[in-house]
Amino acid sequence: MTETQASVDSKNFFERNTMLVFGLGVAFLVIALILGALLLGAHELQLQTLSRYDKQTNAEGVDLPGPKNKISKRSQLQIDTLLAESPHVLGGWIAKLSYNKTESPVVYYWARVPIIDETMRLYKEMQESGKGYSSDELNKASAQSLRNSEEAKTGLIKCGPLEVTNLPKIAPRIVDLARGVCRATLPPFDQDVNLALVVVIDIPGDGTGPDIQSIRRTMLQLQIDIFNRDYQGRETWARPTN
Repeated sequence: MTETQASVDSKNFFERNTMLVFGLGVAFLVIALILGALLLGAHELQLQTLSRYDKQTNAEGVDLPGPKNKISKRSQLQIDTLLAESPHVLGGWIAKLSYNKTESPVVYYWARVPIIDETMRLYKEMQESGKGYSSDELNKASAQSLRNSEEAKTGLIKCGPLEVTNLPKIAPRIVDLARGVCRATLPPFDQDVNLALVVVIDIPGDGTGPDIQSIRRTMLQLQIDIFNRDYQGRETWARPTN
């Protein structure tokens, strides 16, 4: 076959298959448009999901709740959500580590079981009656006090048996369900703003298994996110909100 004949045959092939080539081109274009739409939709969904991630939450000049020994509504929602996802957590609360004799140290609490509600009620009633302890009195009465411990100064998460707290004295029925407690201070670690996260669990607090490690990770996330949100005004919990 001569070069001229090959050129003619090639030309005839493309002429005969014009519709096929055109159809393939259209198909590739449609596929590209569909993929582009899918990628754009996925990107928009991700932006909506993380719409509050790393976003300033406080307007200039507005006081943040943290320095007033309070936590925000969103922090309360996060506590409720994450503790509810931890099957061995019976309840948890944010406590002040500096309080007077007639002031309840509990800032906010979440309960899975009624005994935690009862414990919080008895705790509040005891403090308001003046029969409880101030933080200074508790520090002198117990070597297990969290406020002056090394854990409080560094933010370490410490878990142990229920007996390291005075909860069995406040609500004796709690020993029927609870077997341990985990505690962690919330930064910043100073005398004016000093809060702690406490959770009561139904497994031994001095264990080292995966369940305890999961509880520790949950508490660590709460430590970080509450600090970023309520003390620095920056949202770091990537969760859609209504």
